[in-house]
Amino acid sequence: MADCKTNFLDKEYTIMSEIVVNENITQRELSRKLGISVSTVNALVNKMIKEGFIKMTQVSQKQVFYMLTPVGMMEKAKKTVSYLKAHYRTIYEMKEKIKLVLNELTQEHDAIFILMSDDEIDEMLSIAVKEYQSNHSKSNIKIVDHKNKKEIKQFMISLNSFNFESLAYDEINNNFLVISKDGVLNKPESKRIVYQFTINNPNETSMVFEVDILKINEIISASLTNLGSSDVLFNPSEIAIHPITREIYILSASDRILTIYNNRGLKSVFPLPAELYYKPEGLAFFKNGDLLISSEGDKRGIVKGNIMLFKYKK
Repeated sequence: MADCKTNFLDKEYTIMSEIVVNENITQRELSRKLGISVSTVNALVNKMIKEGFIKMTQVSQKQVFYMLTPVGMMEKAKKTVSYLKAHYRTIYEMKEKIKLVLNELTQEHDAIFILMSDDEIDEMLSIAVKEYQSNHSKSNIKIVDHKNKKEIKQFMISLNSFNFESLAYDEINNNFLVISKDGVLNKPESKRIVYQFTINNPNETSMVFEVDILKINEIISASLTNLGSSDVLFNPSEIAIHPITREIYILSASDRILTIYNNRGLKSVFPLPAELYYKPEGLAFFKNGDLLISSEGDKRGIVKGNIMLFKYKK
């Protein structure tokens, strides 16, 4: 009931404010501004006329002037105070709720990133974060401002394959590496190609090296007999560059196989245990060389997804 009364008072306050700005305003215009029916506006206006807050003057058959009476001006001032108190109370309560959420998140996560846009809600969120951080100096909360975002470009890459899931950025050479998940046109099915291109010339691609699936199977047959089968399809789902050794890591989720390439070719092949990796899809490196391998869970939720960390040893 209190909420309905507050909403009702807000509409009265809005009508008074609009009349002060424009005495020629019509009830239909008030209806659009308030988002209520014309009949509801008419009832509110008639109520305030009876209370002596508004004076109506009939100028012509189709034109009416409204103006606030001295009593109406005093009532508007009181409503303004009530309006501000109610809204400041709402803002305060919302900030406190945000702080409670932040407190829960900081206990569950090492870092929190908040993406801001540019509206009143984000201003309140920003204030709440600053107030929370002033009392929790160890909290790791980062605000990402949309105004700092870079221009997003979309472009097509001319490659002889239809299925690419992986992309790696090479900071040293300032280019990108991609590898085809499926076979490449006019190439044997046992080959997968690693291509490179620059952001300024995405259509000018060149081959870095070939991934020979037959070679991977040979290594598995010779060295990894515990797999039981060496029939590896090797459909690359991710590619990454080691920031220190500059070796290229390529992951196949369907086979649970991780391969490592250096400037001399295939260096290592590592099978990933099925009990830990249901569907390993992601690779990423920290700048210190530590490796992250992410694995999806199943859609039914029986097998949970995970991220495994491997420390770099020189």
